Amino acid sequence: MATLTGLFTLGKDADVRVTQSGENVATLSLVYNYGKKQDGQQPSQWIRATLWGARAQSLSPYLTKGKQISAVLQDVHMREYESN
Repeated sequence: MATLTGLFTLGKDADVRVTQSGENVATLSLVYNYGKKQDGQQPSQWIRATLWGARAQSLSPYLTKGKQISAVLQDVHMREYESN
């Protein structure tokens, strides 16, 4: 498992739900730009992240589409796929 630190842009508003046990969980859709621009485009990676508990509840109103956040993502699992 890896740790990723950087500046991320939110692709949509945070989606907050409550688990069956009553714990808050917020799902985030983040884009991470990296590397040098090629043909006017900078490579990017979309990441789905979650916040749990009190953090999910208190931060979700501020986590809206287009906002940039600085974050440390722990236990990052990477999967690659190609769209058709």
